[in-house]
Amino acid sequence: MNRQRKIFIVLTLVFIIGSGISKVNAQEAAQVAQDAGNDTAQVVQDVGSDVAPTTQNATSSPVVANADKIFNKSRNTKRIAELKVLYRDQIEAYRNSDKQFNIAKTHYFNVLTLVSLEELVSYTRTAMSDRLKVLITYLELLSVTLEDTTGVELALKEESLKQLRSTIVTLKLHQEDVALAKDRGTLNQLADDFELYVKPYEQVSYRALSLIRIGQIQAVYDAATIIDTDIKKSKEGERVGAVVESKRVRAYQEIQRNFTITNDGLIELNDSVISRENGNFSRSFYENTLSDLEPIYIQMSRSLDHLEELLKL
Repeated sequence: MNRQRKIFIVLTLVFIIGSGISKVNAQEAAQVAQDAGNDTAQVVQDVGSDVAPTTQNATSSPVVANADKIFNKSRNTKRIAELKVLYRDQIEAYRNSDKQFNIAKTHYFNVLTLVSLEELVSYTRTAMSDRLKVLITYLELLSVTLEDTTGVELALKEESLKQLRSTIVTLKLHQEDVALAKDRGTLNQLADDFELYVKPYEQVSYRALSLIRIGQIQAVYDAATIIDTDIKKSKEGERVGAVVESKRVRAYQEIQRNFTITNDGLIELNDSVISRENGNFSRSFYENTLSDLEPIYIQMSRSLDHLEELLKL
């Protein structure tokens, strides 16, 4: 029984930590993907025959997502910890390069010299490169976290990981092109090219985030059912009074009822992902996933309460 109690305590702690994900605002959780669409539809553009490329809404960077809120919920593997540090460093680098870009842009429009134009092109290239680094690292964090989440259906996990890795490769190739760009025209073309990557980036990000959220509660549910079976076996044949026996029966019934509701809800959520294999994984889909997880968390919490009651009977 001591072993069961220890396992239950660990499971409860995992659930408490995991349940916090339902409170994570989708704006924060997928800020990278959404803001990429808002402010990078064209990162640089010609505003005149002799005017430098500029950035649209550059200060609204796609790097303000709170990595701690998103990625603290899975097992704290060494790789996740390393990527989180890298992610934070790259955010800072992007903010600095974006600031330098805006200074260079203001300076160019004030003096309109060839030297200031060359400086602006250089700062534009740096800001584009730094932004790509953040977007790539964000996808790598999603990939490692998804891979680390045990409750995700294997086929769905493998497909999502494949999409994430493919998008990472695409962005890295684009990053190489940005690094080689030397003139305004090339940067303008790369900005147009980047627009094609924005929606696919959002799709794979929101899909992976949804699977991670579903998988975290699925992992807790799977562990809870094992503990429930273990507790029942340990109590078989015990001689107890009528009052204790009635409490056990009630707990068994409530646990099974809550397990059924939880399992049905998780199946429905997984089906919603499967049904959208070629569909639209938008921000609204992710927000709906979080909303649908709320009652499942409640049922899971009740199941854990009853399991704790059983351990004491």
